[in-house]
Amino acid sequence: MIYDIHWGDEREFVTASSDETAKVWNRSSTDGKPILVLEHGYFVYCARFHPTAKNPRFIFLMSVLTMQIDLYRRI
Repeated sequence: MIYDIHWGDEREFVTASSDETAKVWNRSSTDGKPILVLEHGYFVYCARFHPTAKNPRFIFLMSVLTMQIDLYRRI
């Protein structure tokens, strides 16, 4: 189940879900696979790109914030 979707720009978005991952997707991708999978140890309820990130594709490792139920933030 997807709990949250956040658009980084018109091409990329990040999802937070019950499969214990946050995933970064590109709308123009033709293979239907995420461009990055961030694994967690529990459900991920929220994921956001940093608000001033100009191009999340190149800086998503430092610009995606996720939160899971144990309230640990991962950047």
